[in-house]
Amino acid sequence: MNIRARRLTRAAAITGTALLTMGAGVVALSPNALASGTPRCHTQDLRLGVLADTKTRRHDPGMGHRGATLTLTNISKHTCHVYGYGGLSFVDAKGHVLPTVVTRGNTWMAFDPGKHRVTLAHGARAYSDISWSVVDARTPAKPFTKVRVIPPDETKALTTAMSELLGDDGHVAQTAWSRVPATLRG
Repeated sequence: MNIRARRLTRAAAITGTALLTMGAGVVALSPNALASGTPRCHTQDLRLGVLADTKTRRHDPGMGHRGATLTLTNISKHTCHVYGYGGLSFVDAKGHVLPTVVTRGNTWMAFDPGKHRVTLAHGARAYSDISWSVVDARTPAKPFTKVRVIPPDETKALTTAMSELLGDDGHVAQTAWSRVPATLRG
């Protein structure tokens, strides 16, 4: 390896860049340049789920608050990424979408990790925590049987079964999609 290549290798190790060897030359690529080669996940690449199998991920702490951790699993044959938040709504037993007002950030149950790129290999999951109230505000709480999510930067929704009540005029808090489930509060 010549002196220039050694210096680039050392600089890459310090700055977190990657090196691509091309014949006799070496090209340094930043993490963003590498990440930009990973396509965004499209709705058809993903499956929506709810982590409801453990008390730590399906939240029911009392005082009328509820919460759950949603998952997006990459079911495509290629690696792709999601970034930030998406759309979120609830569907009743008759197939009607309930009026929903989503607040992005910390929820009653979990801290928001903030927007960041989540790269998903085949079978990998991204997680988003949601919380809401079942307490009646100005309108009575309404039952829902499904949760509907539009992945970030997409227009088509994914739906999965989830039965609960939605109160507080449809207000729901949601964390950004992340590589690991959000840290629970308290």
